[in-house]
Amino acid sequence: MQNHEKSAPTLRSLAYTGVRWTTVSSVGRTVIQVLQVAVLARLMAPAEFGKFAAAFAVISVLRMFADGGVSNAVIHIRELSRNQLSSLYWLNCGCGLAVAGLALAAAPIAVVSFGETDMGPLLAMGAAYLFLGSTWQLLRTLSEKRLKFSALAVVEILAAAAGFAASIVIAMHGGGAFALMGGLLAGAAVSAGLAWIWLRAGWRPVFHFRTKDIRPFASFGGYTMASDLIGTLNTQIDLLLGGRLLGAQNLGFYSATKNLCLQLIATTNPIVTRVGIPVIATSQSDRPQIRLIYLKTLSMTAGVNFPAFVAIGLFAEPIVSLVFGQGWSQAVPMLGVFAVWALLRSMINPVGSLLMGCGRADLAFRWNLAWLPVYALAFLLAAQPGGLALAGTQCALAVVALPLSWHFLVRPLCDARLGEYVGTFVVPLVLSLIAGILARLAASSFAHPVTQLAVGIPAGFAAYVLLCARFNRAWLFEIRDLLMPRRPSSEQIGAVPR
Repeated sequence: MQNHEKSAPTLRSLAYTGVRWTTVSSVGRTVIQVLQVAVLARLMAPAEFGKFAAAFAVISVLRMFADGGVSNAVIHIRELSRNQLSSLYWLNCGCGLAVAGLALAAAPIAVVSFGETDMGPLLAMGAAYLFLGSTWQLLRTLSEKRLKFSALAVVEILAAAAGFAASIVIAMHGGGAFALMGGLLAGAAVSAGLAWIWLRAGWRPVFHFRTKDIRPFASFGGYTMASDLIGTLNTQIDLLLGGRLLGAQNLGFYSATKNLCLQLIATTNPIVTRVGIPVIATSQSDRPQIRLIYLKTLSMTAGVNFPAFVAIGLFAEPIVSLVFGQGWSQAVPMLGVFAVWALLRSMINPVGSLLMGCGRADLAFRWNLAWLPVYALAFLLAAQPGGLALAGTQCALAVVALPLSWHFLVRPLCDARLGEYVGTFVVPLVLSLIAGILARLAASSFAHPVTQLAVGIPAGFAAYVLLCARFNRAWLFEIRDLLMPRRPSSEQIGAVPR
């Protein structure tokens, strides 16, 4: 008992430090990415965004093979030998080279399937991006396993800045969709270089590869890779089908608004979930502790995500005008629908931390596999009427998936009751809606998009904080502890007093 009391505050301190650095990385990268989209939308036609979205959908599916599914297994298995790490590293590189070859092989098929000649060279650039990512994936995973997020945050932000600069230069020279893929490639190159400078922590691989070293990872890694592959198909199948049925321009409107919402999820959810996987992994045999960690993860992500997505839905028109500029008015209703979809998705997303932290990649695989035919049929039917119908279908499926994820995934793994589960997001949802309505009323008398956002967003933020201070104070205290760390006392960290 005494050891537990000493280690728990230390784990909490490490986790909170990790969350802070992940916040810095996520917010920094999102700001850069939104600025990149805002600039590129004024230099490129919507159809160029559609071409890139179709190519990146293919790359996203292939990327699931890039590390052999071992990343989460590395986090889950506590002790790793030097030989195991070297074997895993060369496995990563081999898988990266293989999927790069698959991307090149898929290029002629993609040209015919999507009817775009640019798909060939776009996928060739994507092949280089896939291989570069595999050369430092293990370093990233080991940093996360050790809860060492500070250097990782710097690497990710600098890589995003390099990608931004490269994409703007290419776009200014008429590169079109190649500006977006070129930005990804430049970011991957910078990430790989900096990772070997700042993340290796004295480790480097030796020329050693034995199948016996990776055998303990095979089952978990195989399920993880299969689950990630099918999960990515589920999230990209709308683009794979839409690339042919919607046409490049309509796919550009659809993909740009969807990605804007996904960028926000990618900013907020990983702040907690990237830290949550290794923290849950350290509590594998303590189900009550896992339950508390997971419910707190939901509460914290809901408190941040809900007001953001409510604001996007209510201010969709000025946001599209400000971010994308003229010629993007067709994207306004899509962004409003995607805001609702993203709000729901942000509540389902943390279950991935629970599954990987508990070592249940097999359960994740079965869950994603069950949804694949549902998504395929639904999106095939919805793509015919157009992008707005496709976005609405995404939203409807998320409504169905939310309670099912609790019944089949959350409850069996951590014994969270339905009332506890729902209770984590009812209060922040109601408070977000009230604050959003007040924000919209405050901005209603202004016509210019910039003025609407400049008045409405601060008003909504202030209203939300005041409402939380009255009705969701525990969440507010958690955010305060994250943003303003307090130095722990010697008793808290288990040190012996002098």
